[in-house]
Amino acid sequence: MEKPNKTFDLEHQYRLYLERMNLRETDMHSVQRLQLKQTFYEATRQMLMLLRDDVAALDEREAAAVYDDLVKQVFKFFQTQN
Repeated sequence: MEKPNKTFDLEHQYRLYLERMNLRETDMHSVQRLQLKQTFYEATRQMLMLLRDDVAALDEREAAAVYDDLVKQVFKFFQTQN
């Protein structure tokens, strides 16, 4: 089994997510901290499964278009949250 690439470390991505959302674990109740981290990892798992099972089955052009649309959906969601 190959050694994982540290560049793709999910814990690091979780920390970046907290920074982006202007959140600090030290300011959270322990239950909130646990639920937020579980939600982050579950959402990450769901996206990885989507990319592996659905997007990867598409040809390169279609996959790129789907990826771009997913990114737009995320931006649109956050724009409507303000």
